[in-house]
Amino acid sequence: DDVPILNLTLYSDKYSDHELKRVGEEMAARLSKLENISKSSIYGGRKREIRVELDPLRMKGFGVSIQDIQKALQGADVSVQAGFLNKLNSQITITSSSFLNSVDQVKNLVVSGSGAKPVYLEDVTNIIDGPSEADSYTRISFSNRISFSNFNKTGNNIQSDTPLSFPCVTLAFSKKKGTNAVKVAKNILDEVEKLKKTIMPDKIHIEVTRNYGETAQAKVNELLKSLGFAIVSVVILLALTLGWREASVVAIAVPISFSLALFMNYILGYTINRVTLFALILSLGLVVDDPITNVDNIQRHIKQKILQPFEATLFAVQEVLPPVIMSTIAIIICFTPLSFITGMMGPYMAPMAINVPLTVTFSTLCALTIVPWLSYKLLKKEKKKKKEKKNSKQYLARLYKAVLMPFLNKRYMRFILFFTIVILLIGSCSLAVFRLVPLKLLPFDNKNEFQIVIDMPEGTSLEHTDRVVKKFEDYLKTINEVTNLISYTGIASPMDFNGMVRHYFIRKGSHLADIRVNLVHKSRRQQQSHAILLRIRKDLEKIAMDNSATVQLVEVPPGPPVLSTLVAEIYGSHDKTYKELLQGAEFIKNIMEEEPFVTDVKIMTEKNSKRFDIVVDREKAALHGID
Repeated sequence: DDVPILNLTLYSDKYSDHELKRVGEEMAARLSKLENISKSSIYGGRKREIRVELDPLRMKGFGVSIQDIQKALQGADVSVQAGFLNKLNSQITITSSSFLNSVDQVKNLVVSGSGAKPVYLEDVTNIIDGPSEADSYTRISFSNRISFSNFNKTGNNIQSDTPLSFPCVTLAFSKKKGTNAVKVAKNILDEVEKLKKTIMPDKIHIEVTRNYGETAQAKVNELLKSLGFAIVSVVILLALTLGWREASVVAIAVPISFSLALFMNYILGYTINRVTLFALILSLGLVVDDPITNVDNIQRHIKQKILQPFEATLFAVQEVLPPVIMSTIAIIICFTPLSFITGMMGPYMAPMAINVPLTVTFSTLCALTIVPWLSYKLLKKEKKKKKEKKNSKQYLARLYKAVLMPFLNKRYMRFILFFTIVILLIGSCSLAVFRLVPLKLLPFDNKNEFQIVIDMPEGTSLEHTDRVVKKFEDYLKTINEVTNLISYTGIASPMDFNGMVRHYFIRKGSHLADIRVNLVHKSRRQQQSHAILLRIRKDLEKIAMDNSATVQLVEVPPGPPVLSTLVAEIYGSHDKTYKELLQGAEFIKNIMEEEPFVTDVKIMTEKNSKRFDIVVDREKAALHGID
């Protein structure tokens, strides 16, 4: 819940980053009052500061020293506790507060009053109310292939052959725990539309550079479509093989099982999310087993007409009761261990460990209660079909018999089948042994964003780091799939779930930079995001190598994020120095870099940087009146 679900990037071709930040601060203050917003943050832009520049000539003329100005400023912007006042059996705290609230108060601050006329701060200094010195740079860049809708809406068509970059400020908003990200994001965007008409100048534009509410809604809709398609496919298949009456029984049993499982989720405090819906899709193949088994056996006994439909239904259910219950118990035993997974993966797998056993259990209950009742009601009145039509229904049985009988009747056919299965098993296992297929917990997802983490050598100036970042920007703006990118030089970019685990949010320094890259929607591009990163990796690594930088291409993980795919921790005995441990880490790093399938190898230690130590000569300082 600390991860921002919505990022709004303010940019302009007229206003500076300082002015953008002041507008952003006002917007953040108003938007933070909306319901279910836990935190708002502002990234980029120079802060407002009142800078006092000393004028030695004027100070000498008025007889004012540096210490006089320092004491005046310190005394005018402080709050102290002066004591207590006892009155009417109660104690009142007395404080002395003297804060500077405006630039005029700073100018009119008395720094010396020994003469006939007081000396004000503006008499001996130059006071500047403006932006602070830059300790970071943030920019948003667009490709010339992308339509600048924000400009076009205001009649400023700035399309050109040169891709555009603007100073920017990013507002990031996090939601409260347990709230709906879709609704929170929508409420913020609705309020932003109102603020555009009141506090926002015409030349300032807003780009939504992250909307996890929209992403979550799209993912849920996609999973719901998959779930609906799977249910319809199963019902149609049953209708073609067993009949429409039998398929209707299963079609009713499956939603009931899912509804009961979701109700239990509500009681247990789980929300309907991507993991919950994935668990329902996974359990669909298991959920239909028990109803199909029962309805098929009931149909068979009713058609045999040995017993009356009611007795035939009861007998059919009792006949398959042991295997139905045992299969349910086996599934529960298989999925329950998922609830014991610890670490970051535990909460991710918990809904699956709960939902699959729950859904299968409710499916078994439906198979033993609702399914027999519905089958009895629907199948007992089934009309007698014509013989030729009945025979035409047996094509699956005849096909199955034709395939199976050769293996039952001929011994050599059984040996051929056995050795074929063994060869296929060995072949499938060899795919993993010889690395012909990659082994991983979850497949790559096709995301619409990725991150580039740039590290320059320790001690690199902010300006030089920013020049290197611009080279990365110039290259990325030539990629067809890129819509926009936001660079953060000297500060961390707005945190995501992956960055929270990898501690990207604490990255701050003149030699550090992040670039957040947004791609066109996956429905409008041919390549997946992972393939795009593989395509541009070598070019980005070349830019980094030419500028003595290291670069990491970070994808949004499909599951819980980890510190890295492969982590090696270096330990040593008590007599080993820290320098020796670093040498060992460097040795391991060199070995890893030689592996063809290992990239972005990095040692998580800061290298030494240059430093000047100034030793004060206290005697000379005292002779010159310096404290």
